[in-house]
Amino acid sequence: MGSNFAEAIAFYQKSIELNAQDWEAYKNLANLWAINGNLETAITYYQKAIYLNPNLAEVYNNLGNCFLAKHQLEDAIAAYQQAVTLIPKYPEAYYNLGNACKAKGDLATAKIHYQKTISLKPNFPEVHNNLGLVLQEEGYLEEAINCYQQAIKLNPEYAEAHNNLGNAFEEEENLEKAIACYEKSLASNSNYIDAYNNLGNVLLTQGKAEEAIACYEKALNLNPNYVQAHYNYANALKYQDRLGDAIAKLQYTLTLDPNFAEAHKNLGICLLIAGELKSGFAEYEWRWYTQEYRKIASFQPVWYGGDLQGKKILLLCEQGFGDNIHFIRYAPLIAQQGAHITLACYEELYRLFSTVPGIEQIVTSGTTVEYDYCAPTMSLPYLMGTSAETIPTNIPYLFPPKTTSIILESPPETYLKIGIVWAGNPGNTNDRNRSCNLINFLPLLDIPGIAFYSLQKGAKAQELTELNLTGKIQDIGEKINDFADTAAAIDQLDLVICVDTSVAHLAGAMGKTVWVVLSKVADWRWMLEGENNPWYPTLRLFRQTKLGDWHPVFQRVAFELEKLVNELKNKAMENKLPEQSLLPANGFNNLKKCRHGVLLYNINDLEVGKSLSAYGEYKEGEIELLQQIIKPEDLVVEIGANIGSHTVYLAQAVGEQGTVLAFEPQRVIFQNLCANLALNSITNTYCYNVAVSDTFSAINLPVLDYSKPHDFSKLDISEDGESEVAQTITLDSLNLPRCRLIKIDVAGMELAVLQGAINTIKALQPILYINYQPKNDKSLVNFLAECGYKLYWHKIPIYNPNNYLGNSENLFGNAESNSIFCVPPDFELKLDNLKPVKVNK
Repeated sequence: MGSNFAEAIAFYQKSIELNAQDWEAYKNLANLWAINGNLETAITYYQKAIYLNPNLAEVYNNLGNCFLAKHQLEDAIAAYQQAVTLIPKYPEAYYNLGNACKAKGDLATAKIHYQKTISLKPNFPEVHNNLGLVLQEEGYLEEAINCYQQAIKLNPEYAEAHNNLGNAFEEEENLEKAIACYEKSLASNSNYIDAYNNLGNVLLTQGKAEEAIACYEKALNLNPNYVQAHYNYANALKYQDRLGDAIAKLQYTLTLDPNFAEAHKNLGICLLIAGELKSGFAEYEWRWYTQEYRKIASFQPVWYGGDLQGKKILLLCEQGFGDNIHFIRYAPLIAQQGAHITLACYEELYRLFSTVPGIEQIVTSGTTVEYDYCAPTMSLPYLMGTSAETIPTNIPYLFPPKTTSIILESPPETYLKIGIVWAGNPGNTNDRNRSCNLINFLPLLDIPGIAFYSLQKGAKAQELTELNLTGKIQDIGEKINDFADTAAAIDQLDLVICVDTSVAHLAGAMGKTVWVVLSKVADWRWMLEGENNPWYPTLRLFRQTKLGDWHPVFQRVAFELEKLVNELKNKAMENKLPEQSLLPANGFNNLKKCRHGVLLYNINDLEVGKSLSAYGEYKEGEIELLQQIIKPEDLVVEIGANIGSHTVYLAQAVGEQGTVLAFEPQRVIFQNLCANLALNSITNTYCYNVAVSDTFSAINLPVLDYSKPHDFSKLDISEDGESEVAQTITLDSLNLPRCRLIKIDVAGMELAVLQGAINTIKALQPILYINYQPKNDKSLVNFLAECGYKLYWHKIPIYNPNNYLGNSENLFGNAESNSIFCVPPDFELKLDNLKPVKVNK
């Protein structure tokens, strides 16, 4: 303290010694201590002055200022209220009362006091500025801008008002005006560190990382411990792909403020980009302490790991659609721990997520459910301890609906059906960078042999008509009401090309080939470089090298697309089946490119052959159910494989490390089975020309005339007429080491097959899928129930309107295939639309 201060203190203290009732001396002493920052002493003297003279409005106002500086808000408000009670037209006290209410978070009351101040003293620039802050926080951006401009009109050198006006323009995404405001703020006060920091942020948004860093450095030269500038500096380093430097800068920021939640969250994102998933997801949990997430209602208790056997867990959808599509893959893993899962879901995802195995119940907002624990979907990778080596790759984990009204039509000579999306949710903070315009896709549209389909939703879909492209791109977006509809459309496509949006996640989750055109400022899950991504094996990335420059990206896409189309054309020419030249003209077989491969079939077959010829598939509904169950490396048994229309799929599903055992006793049909495996270069399948029963014996099969119409899928056991002998074996005799699925289609021999497999069933507990027509004889159902299986009817129409060849003609009418789907007691996958089989012993 200077000598003048000490002399003044001594003078007033002497005055008080001479007159203990000298309230004015106490007031002046308080003012001196307040100016020098000794707020406690100042408060003591202000309170003494008020004790001596309770009508001192100015003293109450100054006392309130001390309390406000100490963040004792209730005391400050009480002091200011006393001041305006004593002087009802005291503008400074109303202004300070507004500041205290604003600090308390009571914006509505703060606004009232600021407006009262303006009515008393309209030429008070500070109150206009602070009223603008309140209005901006309430979301009244235009009104806030007017307030800042009024403050500047009253004081053109008001640096803080220029800075706040810049913030408002930045929120309005008027970046050039924001920059001008920050520059005026710095012209008024060259040491205003907030303006340097904010100017840097806008420049970074424009992609000018070097200029932004220069601003942050100026702010840090003025205050080396300015936490916000260190944090934003780290963001600029991340933008420059200097990931290691960004991580180091964020870690240093956290030494200055260990509880800086935004810095923790962004550190988590940087670590995730670097592939350090465990530490990255742990840091990302700090998001719940940021301003953005504090507004979200908190559910308790949260699951932080531990035993879930028999527990009810509520999974909460969080953030964007794509985020939830990305992480709903964890639901089956949680179900495998014995949990009963309820999902609180967005309405748009409801039907799509009903296909996720393991989810027992889905609710939308406003529904009350009982649960033991809850967990947000974005926290599941952290809670499950995900590392780079343990990313769940259970793909596909999302499936299209079983029926849909969305049918994609394609012109002749179409080699590729491609869906496109050029814009994401405009509410995403990075949408200005990640989305593009439809005009960027124009170089792709003239590539011959491609049919394009728009999956775009929202206002950006209007670009189709604005650019007069409805003749080149079919608009499917107007038919899409939710993500289940989107999945139905994607299922019919060969490829999806899109920006970083939810459709990219959906296509990847379905195992569909998807090309993502990616902004230089990309989401963390796409990492910094490379075309591939560990989360979605079928996804390919095309990256910008310069922010906002899409031209080179789409040039590369067009090049790769032309190359792909040419490959498909050449392959089609090579593989074009010269039916007339290679197959005998008077023969009964034909070749067809079908959904799961090339198939040789009998043209006189009234069911399998007829379906393959007309639709390129046979009983695809069975495969849609089984594809949720079969995994790579599984061993699958198919008894009654017929010509292999499903065997080919099963062999593909289990992969090179898996095994399929296919049994077909009818000699000529068995030959077709072997031919179809050979045609599709399948080596993981073992074929047996025997019947499967409960004993080692033999049966007589009729010798069929394959040149005449017949349902060759029926195994007709004959005692009369011309026949040939087929040997029978038991499944138990094979001593299988493992078995995921036994599929049975043997027309009347089902029980005998199962009785000969009883040891296999008891030891390995395989899933059973049995084609079976309901009969009065309940012996089969009772046998399965006694083995401990849960039984469900699976009924599908023979005709599938969403068939591979897009044939709308129904040749089978109302004909259905009936099957029993049998799962062991511990089977946890969710089974939609399956009716339990009633067991009456």
